[in-house]
Amino acid sequence: MRKLGRPLRWGLIGGGATSRIGPTHRYAARLDGKYALVAGALDVDAPRGRAFARDLFIQPERAYDSYEDLIAAERGRADPVDVVSVVTPNDSHFPISKALIEAGFAVICEKPLANTIEHARTLVEQVERRRGLLAVNYGYSGYPMVRQARAMITAGAIGKVQLVQAEFALGSVGSMSEDGTANWRTKPDIAGPSAVLGMIGTHAAHLASYVSGLKLLEVSADTQTFVPGRQLEDNAQILCRYENGARGSMWISYVAAGAWHGLRLRIFGETGGIEWVQEQPNELLVHRLGKERQILTRNGIGTPSEVSSASRVAPAHPEGFIEAVGNVYSDFADAVAAKLTGTPATYPYPDAMDGLLGVNFIDAVLESSRANGRWISAEPSV
Repeated sequence: MRKLGRPLRWGLIGGGATSRIGPTHRYAARLDGKYALVAGALDVDAPRGRAFARDLFIQPERAYDSYEDLIAAERGRADPVDVVSVVTPNDSHFPISKALIEAGFAVICEKPLANTIEHARTLVEQVERRRGLLAVNYGYSGYPMVRQARAMITAGAIGKVQLVQAEFALGSVGSMSEDGTANWRTKPDIAGPSAVLGMIGTHAAHLASYVSGLKLLEVSADTQTFVPGRQLEDNAQILCRYENGARGSMWISYVAAGAWHGLRLRIFGETGGIEWVQEQPNELLVHRLGKERQILTRNGIGTPSEVSSASRVAPAHPEGFIEAVGNVYSDFADAVAAKLTGTPATYPYPDAMDGLLGVNFIDAVLESSRANGRWISAEPSV
């Protein structure tokens, strides 16, 4: 970033005044001063989008009615946006991201990357062919203690990984009725073939592989729909086979009545294990054979440099979700700046291939459930 000498010019598609996730992206991008929001097509309701753009101090000529307008106008400017975030419902991720990549922009896309494996594969191929940059917002991978768990497992702190257990079980969607006012996240024409798997299951699957360092090879799944009238699944029980012989399971749910967020990860190896709970994100529980359990805290004594760099405040001061997503934005900003200055390097953001793996995970789980739990490959063909 220092060599570039300026913040990245950032555009936002979606994330308007009524968006649930839009504020997270805006706050996260601001944290390190690496982005400046200069353009946007913020809402399908164009007047409402332009009004919100004024609230964000986007110049009127760069408040666009559609993503097509943004691309056409920004390509013709002497100071076009460097990065565009796609913060829209699932069904539009593919066409918008595809158009942006074709136009030469770096992209940060919400998950899932696409609603079909064919579309996700197309985006991966397009990024590779054009040598572009695309990140997927698996924001939980940005938590410092998640990165510490990954570093410890990579260094052999728990021995060979044998067991991987993840759950993302919440209850806030369980009370939703399935009428015309229901959330789009359970509507197949927008959400795609899955509800709970696409919206939160992909997070759990990515987190499990990211921390353990293991590829997910096969799944055996049983999905259910508990809310009357709902067209898509709202609960899933999944058995997992990982490379190196490790075994695992996932519970993904919208109907854990009364539960708040419910993201939890446990990984055990031959000599110990780790446990991380997203509602207490600044702590990591460590187990070791023959020793007392240990609670590691964020940025504590002996924290590896690659982990401490993900923290922004002193130890004992809490950090949370915005900062975690901010780390994804920060890593991606460094990658974009490196490319713009001709000094590309490797940065640890979730990329297009991670997005493809997530979409393939959805397809594999649904196929397995339809086949009464038959083991299905979770490895995509590219």
